[in-house]
Parts: sequence; C-alpha cells; structure tokens
Amino acid sequence: MTTIGEYAFNRCSNLETATVGNSVTTIGTNAFASCSKLGSINIPASVMTIGASAFQGCNALTSFDVDANNNFYASEGGVLFNKDKTILIQYPASKSGSTYTIPASVTTINSYAFYYSTGLTEVTIPASVTAIGSYAFRYCSNLGTVTLLSNPYITGDAFTGIKSGATIAMNLTANAAGGAYWLTFYNQNLYFQADENTQIFKAALSDDKLTLTELTADKKVNAAKAVILKSTASTITMTLVTSNSSNDFNGNSLKGVATAVGKTSDGTTYVLNNGTGGVGFYRLATGKTLGVGKAYLTYDGAGAREFFGFGETTGIDATLVNSEKVNSEVYDLQGRRVSQPTKGLYIVNGKKYIKK
Repeated sequence: MTTIGEYAFNRCSNLETATVGNSVTTIGTNAFASCSKLGSINIPASVMTIGASAFQGCNALTSFDVDANNNFYASEGGVLFNKDKTILIQYPASKSGSTYTIPASVTTINSYAFYYSTGLTEVTIPASVTAIGSYAFRYCSNLGTVTLLSNPYITGDAFTGIKSGATIAMNLTANAAGGAYWLTFYNQNLYFQADENTQIFKAALSDDKLTLTELTADKKVNAAKAVILKSTASTITMTLVTSNSSNDFNGNSLKGVATAVGKTSDGTTYVLNNGTGGVGFYRLATGKTLGVGKAYLTYDGAGAREFFGFGETTGIDATLVNSEKVNSEVYDLQGRRVSQPTKGLYIVNGKKYIKK
C-alpha cells in the first residue's frame, strides 16, 4: 500500500493504535480525523505528503513519531513539523506538560495546530513566527497565557475557544532613537492595547509635509489601523483586547503589512528609521522587504526624496549648529539630500543647521 486515502479512518472512534507501513507515501486529507482514542502514530521515512487535517480531532494523541530518515517531516518532543521545522503542523492534543515554547525555527503555525490541546495553560511564540493559521488554538480551554515575541499575521479566529479572560500579549523590541524607543505597528484582524509606557501616533503625509498626531483617547489600536509607537522602555507590550478604540484614525497616511511574506519595496516605500536626518521615514531601497506587522508610507512625488522627518517631536536635537563647515550629509527640511546648501535651514546628523 502506498496511499492512505482521504477520510480513510475518519471518525473511527475506537481506533487506539495505527501503524503506517514503510511503503506508504501519502496520508490523505482527514485520513485519521476524529479518531478520538488514537494515542500515537508513526510516520515512516517513506511518507512524502500529509494532507490537511489528517489528524484533526485526535484528542487522545500524545505524540507523533517521525522516522529520522524522512526527508519531508520531523518530530521534536512528539510535535509534528515539516522537515526543517519552519512549520508547526500539529501539537498532540494530549501531550504531557502544561507549558510549551515553540522552537525558534518556526515561521508558521498551521491551522488547527493546537486544536483541543486542553492540557496547555501557557504557550510562548518566538520572534521568528510570521503567520498563525485559522483556529490554531481552537478549544484550548485551559490556555490562559500566550506570549508572542513578534507581530505576525493572525487570523481573526486563531484563538477562538481558549480560556475565558486569557492574556494574549506581544512583547515587541523597539528601536532606540532620540532618547526614546520607536516601533511601527499593524495587525490586520485583531485589536491590541499598548502598555502604560507607550504613546500612539498617526501620521498625515500631505505633499512634502509629514505631521504626527498623538492618539490620546485610549491606548488601543483597532484592527487594520497602522500606527507609530513611542515608548520610554525598550520592550513594548501590546495586549489583545476585544473592544474598539475611541481614537480617531481618520487622516492617517500610514499603511500596514498584512501578509506573512512582507512587502517588497518598489522605491516608493518609506519605513521608520533613525538615519542621518534623525528619526523619520526613510526610503526603502527597491527590492528590499518590510516584514509583516510593520507600518509604512508611500510617496511617489517629484524629487530625490530620501526621508520625511518628524521635526522636534521625534527627538531631533533643536540645537542650532553654527555656520561652520560640516562634514556630514546635509538634508533640506523635506528630506532631500543637498550637496551644496545655500542660505537656509537644514538637518545635519539629526540637528538643525543654519547655513548663513
């Protein structure tokens, strides 16, 4: 036998053990789904394809055992992964232990990956994760703490059915600049609330002028709203909430990256950075990619625009540099590099510079 077909053992509720033969190459979609007494299963080296939801609803599973010579799948601690462990395919619903830290190699958590894992109380998701699939933690009824170290794409139903009152929080590393810590934030489907150390800003780009406005009604960010975060701490905590923000997001020019693969710049994309002009939005080189969960601006106006500065709000030093010769790059107030500045006001190394 080379193939276990789709739904082959679906709802065989008294099946407790299953041995997959060494000639099997394909385990079909839902092949063992809802085999509620199936405790463990081996995946031989021959298996090349495991269909979607092949083991969904196998609530008694304690482990997957994948042959080390399999070129397509792997297991670690009884958890099923693809071979290079970038995709967490399924966590055994009855695996022993109440806490689990996902390996740092994982970038994707599959749909239904932790389905009915009622023994789990705490999960830590590493910074490498960029996507969490539909119903990934569905019916993890005792899961009270989920800590994310990244801001991935998360489907709106990923945490459906977890413990009532559970805390789902992102601990995000911000970038130091101008005496503060900065980060852009965007989540396509879910609402998050910033910690008490953090301010939230929207940004309006009109012609060549960028204006920041602090959102002060509350510390919440609605789904599909891109913002800038400014904090007094290097780690910004964003906690999942279910209610809407009262903040006014109208007039916001920021856009957000919603796909796990990120956004590739075509030369009109500007990203938050602390460059030679101080803190602001700098042009992202063509072909470079901005990761999921980040915010950006687009600008295709005339001129070799390199950045949009925030002004003094961002911590650009307001001290005026005298009219002596400078050796650093000079920018005008619109972020354009100037090779031979004439009389006027410029920015040099994040400071205002008057050319007399």
